[in-house]
Amino acid sequence: MRPLHRLGGWTLPACGLAMLMAQGIAGQDVDKQGTDPDLDRQHDAAMAHYASFDGGLEEAAWRHARVAVLRSEDDSRRFECLLQQAQMLDALGHTEASRLYLEEAGRQAEATGDMYGAAMTFVDAAILAQESGDGWSARELAAKARTLVSSPNLDINQRAAILKRLDPDW
Repeated sequence: MRPLHRLGGWTLPACGLAMLMAQGIAGQDVDKQGTDPDLDRQHDAAMAHYASFDGGLEEAAWRHARVAVLRSEDDSRRFECLLQQAQMLDALGHTEASRLYLEEAGRQAEATGDMYGAAMTFVDAAILAQESGDGWSARELAAKARTLVSSPNLDINQRAAILKRLDPDW
């Protein structure tokens, strides 16, 4: 199993997991923040399972995959959920599946106007593509990140952070 912290753009330290698990919301309809409370409970249960290692990371990833796939595009927790699924799959060594979740998370971030989140996630996906020997995908994903660097929504520090992570060979 690989460490979850190996991707430079997005990591969830243990305290971050605890905060995420504490965000459960009661009810059955989509709330005012645009999240589905039932999916939030399932997400929190999967992350609690992961944090406790009761059934292992495979079991947590299996539980969490359902939540990640079912979240609608207007669900405010979709990006976070896709990112966490990618991290779990990467830790299990499922590089290609992790990359696909990262790509979807990047598209989600871009669609919601989070250009920094999108670019950093595309860089993480490019890293996984490069590690798995898929140079073409690595270059395509890096190109997406480079395109987002010119967004007026980014400040100079964000642009520098993105460019610093991009391999010049991509």
